[in-house]
Amino acid sequence: MVVVCRPFDGITINSEVEYLIDEDGKIIQFEDVKTAKKWLREHGITEEIIAFLMFISVEDGDIQVGF
Repeated sequence: MVVVCRPFDGITINSEVEYLIDEDGKIIQFEDVKTAKKWLREHGITEEIIAFLMFISVEDGDIQVGF
């Protein structure tokens, strides 16, 4: 599973990140990066924006950086 995030407010020097969440405020998890990118495109996110997003591996409910 993977989650999608970006530096807080989209500012690359920020060390904190914000995650893609659903209507209930829960972090959305995808089967893999390919599925996540497909979902993003279907929701109007451009390739230019996708290039700046981070796709983080999730293991046993824990977010693992370094995918």
